Amino acid sequence: MIGAALVLADSSFAVLALYTSELWPSRLRGRGNGISYGLGGIGKIMGPLGLAVAVGSSNLIRPAATVDSILPAFGYLAAMFAIAGFFYIFVARETKGRTFEEIDNKKPA
Repeated sequence: MIGAALVLADSSFAVLALYTSELWPSRLRGRGNGISYGLGGIGKIMGPLGLAVAVGSSNLIRPAATVDSILPAFGYLAAMFAIAGFFYIFVARETKGRTFEEIDNKKPA
């Protein structure tokens, strides 16, 4: 069950780069992708640090995993996926079936 969840969660990252490139207007697409990847890099740093804090470790670089820290760790990861899901459902724009010109001009599909 956990393996299937990881496969499904990781598959979303394959679409993320394509989706973020479609959100930016054509004249800002390169810069927008750079900003998106840069913020993703910050998330790659903050995620493990937040996980170390969530499990109650005083060592942020090499937190020791204990049996008692498993539930808070999965709760933290579930919360991060829930926050991402919230933004995709309520904030992100649908780009399916629209050309770049329609997206640039914000015309409905």
